[in-house]
Amino acid sequence: MKEQIIIALLLLSMLSGCIAGRVVEPGDRVSINYTVEFENGTIYQRSHAPINLTVGSGMMIRGIEEGILGMKEGETRRLVIPPEKAYGTVNESLIEEIPLIEEIPYRKVIPRRMSTSIDRFERSFGKNHSVGESLYVPGAGYNVTIVEMNEHDVTVLLELEVGDSFRSSKGDWNQTVLGIDGENITIAPDFKVGDTIQIYRYYWNSTVLGITDENATIRHNPIPDMEFVDIFGLPWRIHFGEDKITIDHNHPLAGETLIFNITIVNIG
Repeated sequence: MKEQIIIALLLLSMLSGCIAGRVVEPGDRVSINYTVEFENGTIYQRSHAPINLTVGSGMMIRGIEEGILGMKEGETRRLVIPPEKAYGTVNESLIEEIPLIEEIPYRKVIPRRMSTSIDRFERSFGKNHSVGESLYVPGAGYNVTIVEMNEHDVTVLLELEVGDSFRSSKGDWNQTVLGIDGENITIAPDFKVGDTIQIYRYYWNSTVLGITDENATIRHNPIPDMEFVDIFGLPWRIHFGEDKITIDHNHPLAGETLIFNITIVNIG
């Protein structure tokens, strides 16, 4: 009996030691609390409840997943994480600068005949079309005639005449046909000096300051600083300066060394 008690105590001691000594390993599901701050000590974010993650799954930045390995339940560790293991360094190619006053093309020459792949054509017009057929271009306001078609490509002829007007694909204005010369069509937007226009690729409107045969001069109208992620997951940070607009598609924390104070709440 005495020997059985001793053995039981030894097993209990060994089991307790295993539990107490368990550490975070790849594949573990853990709960953590954390604060994150910049190098100057400014607190950027803190958890208000434990965050659950699976180590090595990519749910958190690499510096955290590597830094918590070997930690025990209840342990707190200070991790200094460089940009390379956080949100990356700043990629200059993701920063666009636009002059506050900009020139954009005004009068433009486009071909009467346009070719595209059969796949792209069918995405717009559907299947089962033939040469000679006239089709309405969705959203544009004019028709095209199929002049050539094979299993790979389709060529269409724009059914436009001088004076015709159709919707621009660049902004909230119409394009007017000024002339047709053989295989080319000359078009120009219908806005005038003083008009406020919306260029589709921008999140602000612009005012037309001047027009020549070749270019229109516009002033981009300032908006407050904006920061958001679009439907494609692309970060946007927009800032209007005195003479230019900066559009930054880097992660807001790109280039930052981050300091995490992490506590392991539970190892699942």
